[in-house]
Amino acid sequence: MLHPAFEKMTNGESIVDSEGNQVLPGGYISKEEGLFIFNLIREYGISSVLEIGCAFGGSSLQIGFALSSRSGEAKAKKPRHVIIDPSQHSDYNDTGLLGLKRAGFTYEFRNEPSEIALPGLLDSGETFDMVLCDGYHTFDHTVLDLFYAERLIHENGIIVVDDTSWPQVNRAVRFFLRCPHIRLIKGVPADPKRGSFARRMLQRIQEWSYWPLRLIPERVADEILNGSFVRPDSRIGLFSTMVALQKTGPDVRPDDWYKQF
Repeated sequence: MLHPAFEKMTNGESIVDSEGNQVLPGGYISKEEGLFIFNLIREYGISSVLEIGCAFGGSSLQIGFALSSRSGEAKAKKPRHVIIDPSQHSDYNDTGLLGLKRAGFTYEFRNEPSEIALPGLLDSGETFDMVLCDGYHTFDHTVLDLFYAERLIHENGIIVVDDTSWPQVNRAVRFFLRCPHIRLIKGVPADPKRGSFARRMLQRIQEWSYWPLRLIPERVADEILNGSFVRPDSRIGLFSTMVALQKTGPDVRPDDWYKQF
């Protein structure tokens, strides 16, 4: 299900910021991604969500909507929605938070960068059922967010990553998926025509190369080839715009662990 305010956003309707200005939001998640988030929360019985990045509040509305829809369930815990966004006041005039207030959804807000807020949450002993990573999209920031997200969720908890079609986010998730206790459970399929003609041709070459490469031991292939050739996005379920990862157990990797990604 889609919250009515979120659906209006995706239909191109304007929203009102804290100064009463009409704003045409951009960069919000798609209807398919909004439904993906809603269904994950319902399907996995999620009661507590940490959201990194709020912006215009599209994903926030879907999280609040899904959490509130579980309130009548017998085993449902009290919902908790924590949001981290250092740009909500300065760049968005509190538009995302105002949308949540108008919808009647409760939340906790931290006006801090994730590299400061996440260690603080961990140090306080906080845990969550789900973390949505949609913050600053450089490779290093995404890896940092994933690093702390894994430590902040319960075993069998969910990490949702948005914009996995962005090369730097894609690479960060590829690295994370090599960890033996992390698995990809589902995603929102990307447009088959994603990217430029050259990028699509590269994707085809990766696909054609996949089966011959299966004849080479993976360890050898990893040493001589880029990881995206050995494991194309479509083969590992990563040809998506948004994915859900699951923590299947504790992180027991030795300190010399490394896998090509």
